[in-house]
Amino acid sequence: MYLWCQVWHLRDMSSHDPAVSLNSALAATLNGERVRAGLTFDALASQSGISKRTLMRLISTKERDIDVRVLEILAGVFRTKASQLVLDAEEWSHRGEEPVEEAPKRSPQRRRPAG
Repeated sequence: MYLWCQVWHLRDMSSHDPAVSLNSALAATLNGERVRAGLTFDALASQSGISKRTLMRLISTKERDIDVRVLEILAGVFRTKASQLVLDAEEWSHRGEEPVEEAPKRSPQRRRPAG
């Protein structure tokens, strides 16, 4: 436990709570799955049996804890496993920790149209 705290402190110098970060990433992942499936909040509510208001609070605000039962239901709607959604969320949240490569510099000369 002590080692984990040290490693977390080295990776993130802010007072960032890892549970909040994962929950935000999970909310973003779920919203991405919703969009990928082409589902509106009304359609997702209909297919999941979870009220539209609850879905919007969970997926849009990124501040609410997402219950495991809700995650299982949504995983079923998206035809995946809850564990896969969590893995996707963890990968998504760690993308921000990777160094960003600088874009190649543009040539100072403008390109001319061909022909």
